[in-house]
Amino acid sequence: MTTQPAAAPAEASIARNTVFALLVQATTAAFTAATTLVVIRLLGPEDFGIFSLAFGLAAIAGLVARFGVQASVARFIAESRSDPLRCAVLARDGLRLVLLTAFLAAAALVVAAPAIANAYGDSSLVWPLRGMAISLIAETVLALYLSTFAALARVSVNLRLVFIESVAEMTATLALVVAGLGAAGAAFGRAIGYGVGAAIAVVAVVRILGRVSGAVWTREGSAGSTRRIVRYAFPLFVLDGLYGLYTRVDVLLVGALVSTTAVGVFAAPRRLLAPFEGIGLAVSNSVAPRQTSSGEGPRVDALTAGIRWLVILHAAFVPLLVVWAKPITDVLFGTKYSDSAAVLRWLAPYVLLTGINPLVSNTVNFLGRAGRRIPIALAALAVTVAIDVVLLPRIGVKAAAIGLSAGLWVYVPAHLYICWQELSFPLRPIFLTLLRALMAAAAMAGILALVGGTETVSVGEALLGVTLGLLAFGAILILTREISLRRPRRWLGLRRARLLKQ
Repeated sequence: MTTQPAAAPAEASIARNTVFALLVQATTAAFTAATTLVVIRLLGPEDFGIFSLAFGLAAIAGLVARFGVQASVARFIAESRSDPLRCAVLARDGLRLVLLTAFLAAAALVVAAPAIANAYGDSSLVWPLRGMAISLIAETVLALYLSTFAALARVSVNLRLVFIESVAEMTATLALVVAGLGAAGAAFGRAIGYGVGAAIAVVAVVRILGRVSGAVWTREGSAGSTRRIVRYAFPLFVLDGLYGLYTRVDVLLVGALVSTTAVGVFAAPRRLLAPFEGIGLAVSNSVAPRQTSSGEGPRVDALTAGIRWLVILHAAFVPLLVVWAKPITDVLFGTKYSDSAAVLRWLAPYVLLTGINPLVSNTVNFLGRAGRRIPIALAALAVTVAIDVVLLPRIGVKAAAIGLSAGLWVYVPAHLYICWQELSFPLRPIFLTLLRALMAAAAMAGILALVGGTETVSVGEALLGVTLGLLAFGAILILTREISLRRPRRWLGLRRARLLKQ
């Protein structure tokens, strides 16, 4: 006997969903950071380099596993939030597609693992690759449902899913690494964590969308729905492939042109960027789906406000990465990763734009213009590869950070331009925000260098430098009128008036 899906709840506010999305990213960042830092120290540069290389190669296979279906399903669900039956059909057909593509990609990675290891001249790469292949299937299913709940404006569900997955992954990974299984243990621990997360996600989607027509699975298909998903998924697949290569090609080239140990030196600070990327992703999960024509129409005000505040927030992190790169890497990774300081310093330009990257790129997806993103991804990939190939043999692993940062400065402005064309909002305030945020960051950097220097920083110096630096950062923003002390009071007054009307 089938049951009808629950009626779609009234759409949660953008602010509420943003808070939950931030909590999701904070949970992921906290568990990932704790797990990664322990694994980095336990494995050392060589074994961590092998794990990172396997992770990068599996990410490439993951592009085939997703085949653009995740983003395609999310787009159509966002347009059909008021029709639970339609959402259930889309979620079911999306699962059918990703299971097929994920199993094919994982099987190919398992079979090719010995040949890949032989190409890199390291046989210890085989089992980490196979562990990543198993994880790939569960990751793909979980990602599909996380996108589904975000499109339904039910981001609170994602918080519970991510917490359970993160706990399971951390526990399994640390247990297997401590047991002496090395990089392979870290890979299989990841597979266990995502397996648990995917299983809970299936239960959640059945509870929320109901069993009508088989919200998770049924023998009958919906040819029309499947065709729509695949038709929009194809340009997304091409795009994901290009963007995935852009974000992973540095690891592959460092392994091929330098060494697997150098991969570890680069990958350690690169993994530190996950929290910065997560903040932008949280805002994107709440704001980007609201730019569709469904319901109240595009919320351009939320988009522009999100861009401005993400630029300001990420600009505040840049001085820390530039001035205190060496103390940060020494404390977090240990002296074996001394060369990682230069990598972290050159990743600062990447961090500045990494906040608005998911917001503007996902907005283009939800606007139905994914095809226009392909030339942009090609350009970013070409810039990154060119810089890596030319500079890696000359200046070493920091060239990969330079290439990654340069690629993003091609990628993000081009997506912002598409959003401007489609939604017609003024660009001048955004450019002014960037300029003022850079001025504030320069002031903060000067104070950090004056208080603690650039080589070693005590706890007291760190606290004093950050406190004075943030005060200077905020003062510059106030003096340049980027932020106003009156705006919070005005916003609170409007909020109070709305509550009284209700």
